Amino acid sequence: MRRVLIGTPSHDGKLEAYYVHALTQTIRLCWGKIEIRELILCYEALIQNLRNDIVADALHFKFDDLIFIDADQDWQAEWVPTLLSYPVDCVGAAVRKKTDEAELYNVRLGGGVESIQVDAATGLWTAPDIALGCGFLRFSRKALQVLWDNSEKYTSAPGKRPAAWIFDVRPIEGQLVGEDIHASLKLRSLGIPTWLDPNMTCGHIGAKKFTGDFQAYIRRQQKLVRPLPLPSQNSVPAHDYGHAHTTF
Repeated sequence: MRRVLIGTPSHDGKLEAYYVHALTQTIRLCWGKIEIRELILCYEALIQNLRNDIVADALHFKFDDLIFIDADQDWQAEWVPTLLSYPVDCVGAAVRKKTDEAELYNVRLGGGVESIQVDAATGLWTAPDIALGCGFLRFSRKALQVLWDNSEKYTSAPGKRPAAWIFDVRPIEGQLVGEDIHASLKLRSLGIPTWLDPNMTCGHIGAKKFTGDFQAYIRRQQKLVRPLPLPSQNSVPAHDYGHAHTTF
């Protein structure tokens, strides 16, 4: 049975009710088909250190996949087996940022919306310079191993199992880049692209629940640039969750 770790970092140990509900629904849906384990690491000032520890545990305990899901996310249970069904090494969903001032998402497109490319077989989107935050992002074991092998090893406390400095907050080309975007960029530099399922847009819980539709947002932006034939929601084939295992 495919073994999947859902990794969640939480500064203060709190989980939003939407997250808890979605997680329980996901475990129930996958029961007997996909082994889901959750790892929630808390009470650490450095979010990048929490993410690095989660990767270390995913590799140490030989999980087939790691799905990062943040503690303030809301998602549909079926999205997890759908992400697992794609024959790619890094794929996730857009997350609406917690602001009413503008419609913003955790997707970095340096080349703009005109750089988006659509895979005809899966309906997934990618771009030569796309980077995706870890609000709802799946890494295959292959992707985790590539990141591990190409990152400096360290220990954050005496006697603690070593981790790799994969996630980092640093300026890139004069702009401060968050730890999750940095990891996506690093993975691409190592030959593994990031993909996005446009039919998934996670809710983001703050003072209220921030929702959106990333695919519709991109369509609006494309009116200002060249048209791009994007797949409809019905164009993505249904998946047999019992046969979703992909060997990398």
